[in-house]
Amino acid sequence: MTTVMGLFEGFAEAQRVIHPLVAQGIRREDITLIVNREAITVGDVMVAAAWGVNVDVGPASRGEPVALLALGVPAEAVQSYAMVLDAGGTLVSVAAAEPQVDAVELLLGRSAAAELVAVGVP
Repeated sequence: MTTVMGLFEGFAEAQRVIHPLVAQGIRREDITLIVNREAITVGDVMVAAAWGVNVDVGPASRGEPVALLALGVPAEAVQSYAMVLDAGGTLVSVAAAEPQVDAVELLLGRSAAAELVAVGVP
C-alpha cells in the first residue's frame, strides 16, 4: 500500500474529493481527513463519519511536526503543511493499492493547495 496525501485549503474542499476517490475504488475506511479541530464543527465531523471516512483532530491536525513526520510528510514540507493546517486547511490521506496510486494522485492534485506526497508503506 502507498499513502497519498493532499493538502486542501479547507474542510469543504477536502470533502469534495471523497466521492471521486470512492468512485475510483478506494475504500472509505482508507480515507482520512486530518483537520484542525478549530476549523470544523461537530456537524462536519458527523457528516464525514456518516460517509465512513476517518476524521483525525489529533496532534497532526494541529500541525505538530513530529505527528506530521509520522504520517509520512517529508521533513522539508512539514512547515508548509503545518501552516496550512493551522490556517484551517485539511490534509487528506489515502491508503491506495499500487494500481490506484496514479488515479488518487490525479484526483487529489486537481484541487490540493500544496504538493502531493506519496509514501510507500511496507
